[in-house]
Amino acid sequence: MRIKSFLKWLGTIIQACLIAFSLIIYYLSDKKMGLMRSLTYKNDVYNKLSLKVWIIYGLLFILVLFIITMVRAYRESVNFKCCLVYIVVNALSIIFTVKLNTEIVLSYYVLAISLSLLLCIQLIKLNFLKIK
Repeated sequence: MRIKSFLKWLGTIIQACLIAFSLIIYYLSDKKMGLMRSLTYKNDVYNKLSLKVWIIYGLLFILVLFIITMVRAYRESVNFKCCLVYIVVNALSIIFTVKLNTEIVLSYYVLAISLSLLLCIQLIKLNFLKIK
């Protein structure tokens, strides 16, 4: 029980750090010229690798896993509302990754990868740790 509680708090701390990191990079991407140049270069490199498609597929896979979790939670009547909220968040992140591009948001890949990691951590917390 103590290990599950520790892992729950560790996951929550990692999620908070990911959110803070993403917001800081997003805020500084328009303020600092060095970061702007770096993000522009990285966006060009990632666009050549077609990383956007892989991120979208990853988010769709996470959405399917959340739906499976929601169906299981509905049968067990545990965490149903939590799973439903995260399905909505995942759907919004998929819309974000499809509609926006690197010309509009310089920190696009940082935000998209952070969202993916955030949702993966939440999926682990919901499925494997059975946090109520």
